Amino acid sequence: MNGVSTMADRWTMAAEKLIALTQAGEVQWQPSQDISRRRSTADIVGPAYVAEVDGKQIAVFEYQFKNFHDEDEWHWDTGVTVEFVDENYDTEWVWPSTGGSRFALLDAVRYQAAAADDFLSRFLEKPKVG
Repeated sequence: MNGVSTMADRWTMAAEKLIALTQAGEVQWQPSQDISRRRSTADIVGPAYVAEVDGKQIAVFEYQFKNFHDEDEWHWDTGVTVEFVDENYDTEWVWPSTGGSRFALLDAVRYQAAAADDFLSRFLEKPKVG
């Protein structure tokens, strides 16, 4: 790509860097009921998460929407949004589409929030029964 990245490429790289920093424990995410309350609860799937990174509050959450096939035929679909939010958790700017890296970021955030790594370490240290 001759060293020139498109804006979309740069935001994908930013999402991928957030994934790596989250997995390394350098970025800590907190669940935010405030974001969930400020948006239609029917739209958000599970909790929203917020972290401060380089002086910006970043929120990530899964949402659902009606995906129409025809005028009156639809099914529920989901997406993930990553956005900058202000101190009141209002949207400042929504990151552009980053392909699958938004879903991978949310997965890394949920893994961290669930303390899954701690569980795995403790659980695998226990002796087998029988």
